[in-house]
Amino acid sequence: TVPVVEGDVGHKVFLYFGASGLSTQPDVTVDYSDRATGDHFGQVLRGVGDLNGDGTDDFLVGDTFSSYGGGSLFPPDPTGGGFFGALFVHFGDADASPTFDAPDQALAVPQVEPVSGGGVRVNVGFGFQGIAVGDFNGDDTTDVAAKPFQSSLSTTGNGAMALRVFHGGSDFDG
Repeated sequence: TVPVVEGDVGHKVFLYFGASGLSTQPDVTVDYSDRATGDHFGQVLRGVGDLNGDGTDDFLVGDTFSSYGGGSLFPPDPTGGGFFGALFVHFGDADASPTFDAPDQALAVPQVEPVSGGGVRVNVGFGFQGIAVGDFNGDDTTDVAAKPFQSSLSTTGNGAMALRVFHGGSDFDG
């Protein structure tokens, strides 16, 4: 049997659930086409284990080279410069037919952020590379570490990368 392939697959994530056999058709299609995502949406797709401690695995979908002004999914932005790149978190759902209609939150760092001692750090392409998953603080929940594609200090212009660790748990807030 030849699988049916959708013509418009941009801005979509296809999930295949493990069972007695892997289907040729996705169990769930997460459609981001109604959201402001860029051409690099889905460049990063990663299962990350159970971030929020509810017993089901979660996943990240990256849009690492798009600009975002913020919003309820994003962390605070102290300078108002927005975010350049984000990893969208979808918490797992033990329901027999989960939909994952919308991300639960965004992991991101401000494009422009103040640093101690004066100046700012400019971050571009957050989550493009350097994503690691593990229990980094020993609390038995999954944590995520990620970094921007490029990061530099305004005072020196050097590439002072800033690895970010997001600790998991029932109060996971990115």
